[in-house]
Amino acid sequence: MAVPSSGRGHLAGVLAGLDPVLRRACDRRLSVIVDWHNFAGLSDHPDCHRQEFVAGWRVIAEHFAGWPPSLWFELLNEPSNNLSGDLLNRIDAYNRMPAGRNPSSALAFASLLADAAEWSAHFGRPVHIGEFGAFQTLDPASRDRYARAFRIAAEHRRIPWCWWEWKAGFGDWNPAKNKALLGQALFGKSKNERRIKAPLLPARRNTDLPKH
Repeated sequence: MAVPSSGRGHLAGVLAGLDPVLRRACDRRLSVIVDWHNFAGLSDHPDCHRQEFVAGWRVIAEHFAGWPPSLWFELLNEPSNNLSGDLLNRIDAYNRMPAGRNPSSALAFASLLADAAEWSAHFGRPVHIGEFGAFQTLDPASRDRYARAFRIAAEHRRIPWCWWEWKAGFGDWNPAKNKALLGQALFGKSKNERRIKAPLLPARRNTDLPKH
């Protein structure tokens, strides 16, 4: 759901209008993510819009104070342009090196997932992968391998995930054929694979965290 924001009062009204929907979802024990989805001005001119962004999140934080922990927040969807440096914008060229040395293989994300799991364990905070996906113009075999490899790597570290998305450019579902394109890659189980059903990570109290 995309909701325009133009000032503190308007944003507060929008949030109040969303309350019944979010309450209903939380009451049904669903996890809900509230994110600031598009802010082109901030991405293009961070110095000009930083205070507006901070003020907006202050409104959101005050509004949702005391809500259940099943309500999650994402500061900004897909930060880009001047908000991200060369490392975030760089796309490594595809190559045909063996998987064990190929930067386009699972090596591209394995260490990042390991870092996320280590951070989660250290601070007692859950980590959630809000989006991962592959465009439908890729050859099906490569797309299948990527989806399977990423999903297994995340589940191995007990990190929950969401595939982006349902039936558009990155979609898993083919409306014309009325069938899933990545069903086995995302939800199947081979004889060498064990789906992890354990909780994400046990939460730890702040008093258990290392002292610095």
